[in-house]
Amino acid sequence: ALRENAGFPAAGDRALRRRCREKGIPVDSLSTEDLLEILDAVRQLEESKVSDLKRVYERWGMLVEAGLEKADMIRSLTEIFVWQCLPVDELRRICKSKNVPASGVPREELVPAMIAATWPTVGQAQNASRYKHFFDYLHSSSGTSQRQGPFPPGQPQRPQQRPP
Repeated sequence: ALRENAGFPAAGDRALRRRCREKGIPVDSLSTEDLLEILDAVRQLEESKVSDLKRVYERWGMLVEAGLEKADMIRSLTEIFVWQCLPVDELRRICKSKNVPASGVPREELVPAMIAATWPTVGQAQNASRYKHFFDYLHSSSGTSQRQGPFPPGQPQRPQQRPP
């Protein structure tokens, strides 16, 4: 208590802020209560199955792309939780840094706007996919497939089964 009365942060607060920094959670604009809430949410995300994370992703309207890793989903969802907890002025500053219109926009519309500006969303469809050119490679301009599946040319299209 003496340290806190002298203007020093509580030892537990320092440890909390250190844990948050280790998880990539910015600590400067958030209260201790917000940091605890975000850290708890991150813990829950880390303990979740990938299928559960995909459902959370989809609830936010985010596109679950092929090859998306669990760590990437956790990082993205953590960023959303941080945006939700930020003071509105700080959230607007971040919006402006990402060229997301924020002046006069209600707080509840800022986070979805940031999501749409940061990650591919369901509404943006396949054109936003980082794998678009890979899929274009697999299909000719006529729309017919040059190859079926992941097999090299000249190889059987399906693995042959061994006789019993």
